[in-house]
Amino acid sequence: MSDKPQIEGYDHTPEGRELVALLQKYAPPAVDSRKGAQAVMARLGGVRPRGRLHLLIRLAPVAAAAALVAVALLIFTPPPETPETPAPVAKDDNTPAPTLTDIRRERGYPEIVATVRGSSGDGLLIDAGAKDGLRVGDELSAAGGVKARVTAVGIFEARISAEFPLSRGAEVRARAATAAQQRAASFADFGGDPGAFLEFGALVSAMPLADARMLGISDGAALRVDETLPALLRDPQTAPAPTLAAQLDLRAGDVIIEVNGAHVRTLNDFGQALGWSHDPRLLTVRILRNGKQLDLRL
Repeated sequence: MSDKPQIEGYDHTPEGRELVALLQKYAPPAVDSRKGAQAVMARLGGVRPRGRLHLLIRLAPVAAAAALVAVALLIFTPPPETPETPAPVAKDDNTPAPTLTDIRRERGYPEIVATVRGSSGDGLLIDAGAKDGLRVGDELSAAGGVKARVTAVGIFEARISAEFPLSRGAEVRARAATAAQQRAASFADFGGDPGAFLEFGALVSAMPLADARMLGISDGAALRVDETLPALLRDPQTAPAPTLAAQLDLRAGDVIIEVNGAHVRTLNDFGQALGWSHDPRLLTVRILRNGKQLDLRL
């Protein structure tokens, strides 16, 4: 047997022994990791940074980590939404909002604007009448300061006389200054057509509840006459004809109670009652005038 120590992990054949001999002769010695670590620690222990350099070396990892966190937040945080710019708010100077009346007054409204349509009797015919608030005696103005006066009025047209001749198509205007003109402007603003009442020759309105009850009307529903028209221009080439209201002697301030025996409470009631009166000679209207009840008929 050989005196050489046996190496575990290899066979003991001649080839194996020869391979082991070669490894032992030419292989480098095994590295002692413990000694290498001790040498590195000895070197680090021999040179220690001092002062600010020592502090910077210790804080360097912390600063690097903070920088990485900041970069990550910058990359992954969505951009902030841009707030909408609020609309400018008008300065509150305690000025109330303008009403329709204020706007009309500022712009010169209401105003009647009519056009000359041609000759009519001894004057000119314009396309505005009682429905627009025109009444006999009202004044209108044309271009160049020409003045005109209403001499006869129909529901939708009127006859005027002018200081100087006006050609066909000329415009005449009038500010709504009278009560009739302002009443017509209110119809235009809030709707309604007083044509049926103008045909009858009277304009009426709902009476205030307290006033009606003071007159003994228990339910407080009644109509009061605001205005009567003595005559209307029915034919542009003839004289105006008296209205039914004028023939009945209906007056402003009268309170209408019944028409042809039917109790009248609203404008709709009054309009329907007048529509049923096909024969004016049979028309009767019961009213209150100065506290007295009267029956008016032709």
